[in-house]
Amino acid sequence: MKKKNDEPKVRVYTRKCDPLYIAIYYRMLIHRISQNLSPKEMSFLMGKPLDFMGKVERIKFIRWMMSDFFRAGRSLNIDGLALIFPAVKADITEPFLYQISIKTYEDYVVYDMKKMDSEKEVFIDEFQLIDQRYDVDLYQRYAESEIQEVRDWLRSMSEEGYFQEGRTPLEIYEKSCADLEHRVKPIVILTILHERVNLKDVPVVNRVENKKGAYYIATSTVGI
Repeated sequence: MKKKNDEPKVRVYTRKCDPLYIAIYYRMLIHRISQNLSPKEMSFLMGKPLDFMGKVERIKFIRWMMSDFFRAGRSLNIDGLALIFPAVKADITEPFLYQISIKTYEDYVVYDMKKMDSEKEVFIDEFQLIDQRYDVDLYQRYAESEIQEVRDWLRSMSEEGYFQEGRTPLEIYEKSCADLEHRVKPIVILTILHERVNLKDVPVVNRVENKKGAYYIATSTVGI
């Protein structure tokens, strides 16, 4: 039976964790949504695996290194980690069972977080946030002229030897905005950059991931 247009696809995840983590989760989600970034774009700018923030938002990861918070702050252009770390009462240390329902509608996504009330043994509302859908084909969302502009820029950077040394995603993104003199959407940079990464005949750049983060480097220099 075909779903009605107003019937969402719902994914539900549960995890037991401290209230501080959920407070940070909320702050992180608020900043990402307000800056019109998808989880994949934020992962890219942080130099993390591209599914990193998706897993975070499904409460798959609850332990971050301090460097991850600095990466998140830089990718969100946040001045100071205080905007990510909220003030939480010191006596709130007991972990709770949390449930996040991610409801995907035709045009938007709802994040519905609930916390288990141990006395009543029911989930109670913690917060609800609405985000747009980002899983629209790049070529449907952006003008061909914008895409071609970035494609030409990346090609010229490759030809000039820009990738002879490892370049972080955020470094590439910030340079593109400076060189093109306008804010480029990270998904455009990511998609076109990976066109070059995925070339089969003559690969131009490789994406390399390690414990320090991801970077892009010319294939001929990998391993040197």
